[in-house]
Amino acid sequence: MPRERELKACFSQSFVQCCSIPLNPIIENPENESAWKLLLLVPRLLLQPVSRGGKSGYKEVERRFRLFKEEKWGELFHITKRSGCKREVVADSDLKTRISTNSESHLVSSVLNKIKFGALSRAANILTSSGIASDTDDTFQKLKQKHPSDRILSSNTEPSSPPTSQPIQISENTFISSLQGCPNGSSAGNDGWRFEHLKMLLYSDLTWKALFNVCNLILGGLCS
Repeated sequence: MPRERELKACFSQSFVQCCSIPLNPIIENPENESAWKLLLLVPRLLLQPVSRGGKSGYKEVERRFRLFKEEKWGELFHITKRSGCKREVVADSDLKTRISTNSESHLVSSVLNKIKFGALSRAANILTSSGIASDTDDTFQKLKQKHPSDRILSSNTEPSSPPTSQPIQISENTFISSLQGCPNGSSAGNDGWRFEHLKMLLYSDLTWKALFNVCNLILGGLCS
């Protein structure tokens, strides 16, 4: 998968243009199901790991962006699925081998991966973590002491203020500062989007305003 720095250096303009293809129709019609699906598929169609590195890999990613702009979804899906499956099989096999033969090497690899994304605090947490606590009564009692039940609000607790019928909206400044404050190096969701990808859309008026409007549509419950 192209890293954030590679996208910025080589494909930032193309990435912004491709993201605007589904974003703008959503703004015009929040019920546009095809545009929503395409927005969720952007990472899968454009940012799947390439089968080869160097110039060949660069050309493969360049071809994906071109096909996306030309709306040749069938051809694009075919080539990304093919290269993605090959790379994922190798990566998974290599990961299992490294874990089984040298857990320390796997730990170092995980730390270096976090550092590449600039997530220094997460890298430090991996190095200082002692793992997950064992499933014992002693662990359970310690958790109860740390999180006593009297801190948990009762389900019958009345809300402090009546709910408003106005849709939830955020300001542009809140949207930008919140997105910029999201940690780099976090794992992607099922759709493949990372915070780094969304942050890239802030560099262009073509996409950040559209993304801001889409977020307000979601918060306001104005799309199904």
